[in-house]
Amino acid sequence: MQVFIVSLMLLGVGMLCILLEGIFYQYVETEGVLHESLFMPIGVILVLGAGIGLVFVSAKKLMSMRNKKIN
Repeated sequence: MQVFIVSLMLLGVGMLCILLEGIFYQYVETEGVLHESLFMPIGVILVLGAGIGLVFVSAKKLMSMRNKKIN
């Protein structure tokens, strides 16, 4: 249950970072230079970590359900 809660928190913070990047920190100068902050890479890493955690929790739940069905 702890992995599920941490994964949901990571997902929320990651989505917030990506949203903040899009709203506040991403702009193009008149010369065509794109300026970005570290919110996007951090957000993507957090969302990927949350996805891995949720896949792990889902696989564990499915395996326990399958084991109960077999027994």
